[in-house]
Amino acid sequence: MADERGGGEDNINDNMGNQLQLLPDNEQEEEEEEDDMETEDRDSEEAEKPNIITFDPSLPTSHAYLGSDMEEFHGRTVHDDDSCQTIPVLPHTAVMLVPGQTLPLQLFRPQEVSMMRSVIQRDRTFAVLAHSDAVEPEAEFGTTAEIYAYREEQEYGIETVKVKAVGRQRFKVHEIRTQADGIRQAKVQILPERILPDPLSAVQLTPLARLHMHPSSKPQSWKQAQCWWSNYQQVRQNSVFSPLLNN
Repeated sequence: MADERGGGEDNINDNMGNQLQLLPDNEQEEEEEEDDMETEDRDSEEAEKPNIITFDPSLPTSHAYLGSDMEEFHGRTVHDDDSCQTIPVLPHTAVMLVPGQTLPLQLFRPQEVSMMRSVIQRDRTFAVLAHSDAVEPEAEFGTTAEIYAYREEQEYGIETVKVKAVGRQRFKVHEIRTQADGIRQAKVQILPERILPDPLSAVQLTPLARLHMHPSSKPQSWKQAQCWWSNYQQVRQNSVFSPLLNN
């Protein structure tokens, strides 16, 4: 019996030792699982965060995509109001250009490149006809555009012209003719620039001071009514006091 009891105790001790030996392995596995879970959480958080893109808001207005080494021009060409001018027309445009608006262009057709070279040698001004969705043979109005930056390039034997222009003055088209080289010239009349009033001026309330009635500005009917009322009061008083005087 003693041997059996001793053998049983030895087995129990062996099992406990084996379990104690397994504990470090289990703890290590749990730590590895926790590390994996933390890594997955960090990855999911990073995936949820939006990518921050640094963007320079001044790039679109400067049209830097045309290049930074463009030849710049100074000065301004202004035509007299109601004067008639002959200006080359920019072809193949579907633009409604307004004064003050920047017009970036990258031209590669030989006809357009030749026209821009001719414009640069003159007053750097060309015509942009007003585009309309309606089916019309020719536009009746347009805007002059003045070049303030210019650059020529040649790549693979193709000549390209990059232009920055700005809208200047509105005009009315009188006549358009085509030259032998295919460039169209428009005879136009420069229109005066109209300054529009504030859009909210029509809905502004009239000041109360303007509605105040001054004595000198009372209508004639009001004066007649006041005179009639005074005469009525006087006649009434006379009719009341006359019996007393007779008594």
